[in-house]
Amino acid sequence: MKDKLKLAPGETLRHENSQSKGFMGETDITNYSVLDSAGNVVGTVEHTEHTAVRGFRVSNSVVQKDSQGNVLVNTNW
Repeated sequence: MKDKLKLAPGETLRHENSQSKGFMGETDITNYSVLDSAGNVVGTVEHTEHTAVRGFRVSNSVVQKDSQGNVLVNTNW
């Protein structure tokens, strides 16, 4: 997932929370904060992994936003 993000030099991710959704927990959503080198929050990342109940096909998506809420990355794979 990290290779899909636009992180400036010195920026890191901090895990904030995770949750499962769907009647069989087939969707996992993980939220991260983007920290600059001083430890200040400069953005957010939401990674979603969905496993299809039929066929067990896995799809991923990631949305990265800056501190003003502007979308920097919105991609699926």
